[in-house]
Amino acid sequence: MKDFTKKILLLLLLLALPVYASTWKQVSEKTYIDIENIERYKNKHNFDNAVIYSFWIKSLNDKSQFFLDDEKNYNKKVWYKMVKMLVNCSDKSLAAKSFAIYDIKGQAIDLYEASDYEIQWSSIIPETMGELYYNGICLP
Repeated sequence: MKDFTKKILLLLLLLALPVYASTWKQVSEKTYIDIENIERYKNKHNFDNAVIYSFWIKSLNDKSQFFLDDEKNYNKKVWYKMVKMLVNCSDKSLAAKSFAIYDIKGQAIDLYEASDYEIQWSSIIPETMGELYYNGICLP
């Protein structure tokens, strides 16, 4: 019940926020980054003054295991996923902050947002999409 309540509150919050235009740039065959809304991430627990940016990634269903697992779990056809990513320019790491999964009708199937303490940071591996995001956001 607790998770359901969190999801409802997050959905209401998302619906109440003002809508901003997005400019999606294709970064791979079915993956896009919203280059218009990249912004400095304000983490109230950022004790080391790290330079962190947030940005949205949109991934269309490419029939990979990543999407097939979600379709099986939710018993619905998944159209796309949106993930709010964080890139730490100070230590070259990446993390997912929140995500939303949408069905073929464009309706949200699942929503989740991690608290700042739950975020799982990972080192950026060379020659990956993470390095592409890091280079484009942290090294302009």
